[in-house]
Amino acid sequence: AGEEAYTGANPPPPAPKEQTEKNDQESPSIPPWFVFCAFVNVYPKMESERMVSIYDRAMRSVAPGYDDAMTVGDLRDLHLLWAPHFGVGRNLSKHWAVFVQTGYTGGKVRSKEGSRSIFAGLPLHTDFEIKRTALYAGIGLDFFPFGMPELKRYDSWCDRLCAAKPVLGGRVTWTYATYRARARTSLKPFDSMLHVGVELSDAWLIPSFNGNIGVDVPVNEHNALSVNAGYTWFNRREYDFNAAAFTVGFKHYFR
Repeated sequence: AGEEAYTGANPPPPAPKEQTEKNDQESPSIPPWFVFCAFVNVYPKMESERMVSIYDRAMRSVAPGYDDAMTVGDLRDLHLLWAPHFGVGRNLSKHWAVFVQTGYTGGKVRSKEGSRSIFAGLPLHTDFEIKRTALYAGIGLDFFPFGMPELKRYDSWCDRLCAAKPVLGGRVTWTYATYRARARTSLKPFDSMLHVGVELSDAWLIPSFNGNIGVDVPVNEHNALSVNAGYTWFNRREYDFNAAAFTVGFKHYFR
């Protein structure tokens, strides 16, 4: 007796091996390594600088025309505190990236003034200076809930923005911060005899955590822009250093 022919639906033939390999090669790859540089616009509390108002009131009591001394907090209010940093990272998958980063920032504000005093109209000369520095280094982790943006050639910025992907980030950082305040007041022309000088300084090594949310925008096959907004919590002296932060960065990927 002959075998009965199979009349059921035949399964589709498997895809040729050459076609499968071609599809794998055409799928977007994630470069494993990248470097980046960024600037962070920070808004620290700087509550300790409220003590400067005591100095201002004292100077105004003997020189009514005295103008308040400038502080680092004034630069913050003018949106002028930008801290640079750079680092290197590795993409663990299309959703996760880890990196290390370091940076340094510092500067001083100085107010020099001469105002007519209540002491026979003699000029009151004031010289007030605050200097702050920060050296920092840390590690970070970024999570891309919808995957990383595709790095390829784009025809326009509209296309690039449409390809942008959201990112959630966390950073743990150690900061070595220094502080120095100096004030000198004298009456002209007797400043060599009638003068008062005060100087305060301190330094701290403090860990902190930053949480942020942002977006990565692809530029081309090797580069991307990164922007985010977040908040930094410090382990100590939070009344001075806790800060909102806005970051603008540039990433370069190695294929």
